[in-house]
Amino acid sequence: MNENYDFENPETKKFRVFKLSVDGPRRSWVETKNLGDIALFLGENSSISVLASNIAGCQGNCIYFSPIRAGFSTPIYEPKDMGVYNLESGTITSFAIDPEIIAKFYTRSPIWVSQ
Repeated sequence: MNENYDFENPETKKFRVFKLSVDGPRRSWVETKNLGDIALFLGENSSISVLASNIAGCQGNCIYFSPIRAGFSTPIYEPKDMGVYNLESGTITSFAIDPEIIAKFYTRSPIWVSQ
């Protein structure tokens, strides 16, 4: 059991991002704190990376994340854990989302960007 995880009150505190370094036949995972103009979108049903400069209002070097139940009995109408993590500063900006919108995350894949 992970003593750092609170099953009663799950909340994301930070992210660690690794990139695959390839040097000939050698491969290793290297932690990075700079994604440049890349933004990651992480959700229960899908994850994508995008060029932030191509999307209005999107910030590079950030991780946008939605609630992930992963089989736990957390009520679906509790928007506890959704926000934007800034890799450079290590800060999280939480979103206050309407519970009806949160419920849609559990009935279909996340739609991160609409045109």
